[in-house]
Amino acid sequence: IRWIEGKEARRRDEEYGSMCHITQTILINCDRTLQAQADTLLHEILHAIVFLMGLENMSEKLKDDEDVVGRLATCLCAVWYYNPGVIQWMNFAIHKAP
Repeated sequence: IRWIEGKEARRRDEEYGSMCHITQTILINCDRTLQAQADTLLHEILHAIVFLMGLENMSEKLKDDEDVVGRLATCLCAVWYYNPGVIQWMNFAIHKAP
């Protein structure tokens, strides 16, 4: 994950962020609010998951994976906003898993 700003963000035409499947790198425009950065990071993580799990072909059935990923990211951010302990709990649970 790499945060970019200013000239680099404009040069790359990154309004919010992007995910490169080849380099497995997520770019986040840090000129946005922290909330927008968090939403974008999750959005790009979901794109990576869709790609890595071979679900990108489902896009035709879903009409537009951009819409699906965007809705998922926004909803998950809302869950975490209203339940601030959930990320800490998930982190604890994941690290305690066998």
